[in-house]
Amino acid sequence: MRLVSDNCVVLLCPHSEEGTVLRCLGASRVMACEDGVTVIRSRNEAERALDLVVDATGLEAMRYLDRFVLIMPAKEGIARQKLVDHFFSLLGEDYETYIDVERNCRNIANLLHLLQAHGGLGQGQVVVDYGCGTGLSLRVLAGSGIELVGVDRCEVMRSVASNRGMRTFRPEELLNWRGEPFDGAFSSYALHLVYDYKDVEAVWGSLKPGGVLAGNFHKRIGLARVESWIRRMGGSVLVPEVPCEWEEHGVLRVFTRQAVR
Repeated sequence: MRLVSDNCVVLLCPHSEEGTVLRCLGASRVMACEDGVTVIRSRNEAERALDLVVDATGLEAMRYLDRFVLIMPAKEGIARQKLVDHFFSLLGEDYETYIDVERNCRNIANLLHLLQAHGGLGQGQVVVDYGCGTGLSLRVLAGSGIELVGVDRCEVMRSVASNRGMRTFRPEELLNWRGEPFDGAFSSYALHLVYDYKDVEAVWGSLKPGGVLAGNFHKRIGLARVESWIRRMGGSVLVPEVPCEWEEHGVLRVFTRQAVR
């Protein structure tokens, strides 16, 4: 099944909440139910649907790309990650039809600027695109002399990025990484959707000592969670000074792995 919302809003919720969500939304129907996740199509506007569901269930909900609503399980962690993963597995092939590609590319360019400023990024170095999606960063870095390595949980998106020429990995493939450490990493519009600590741990552990991870947090979602993870791993957190126009992408952070003394 592919997520094509037309003029409808598409909601994903835990299967256990399906009945409550359908009752509060009114004119809606179930599109699919698998892996403990129910996909619902509704004629309500996204913001109205979000408010109705939050009031009825008391659960946290996230509006995504203005036409999708992700209703999160009560407990943070793997359950939430599975719902997000399910969403992207359905959205994958159509991802670039829903996003503002140019806006995403501007953000990637901004994050690379932070890597250059705080991590000394230059030609011949290898950089991780964490949450690489369909590989848009290849367009931004074309001709730069920097090698990109993509990391993403979504098999569909990794496949698209690979077909475009990006070397890709699942996050767990970087756990106990035995290859050459990577020179830096960036994460564009992805960190607010990460609920699995092991993913960040895997990318973090694959960086060289003193390596930098730069990322943005859309609407500050997930900021406290990821900052706490980085500090748990001994990293430092920097609030960079950036131009005002960069703020359209949310807040930005630069995380630095401790150098070997």
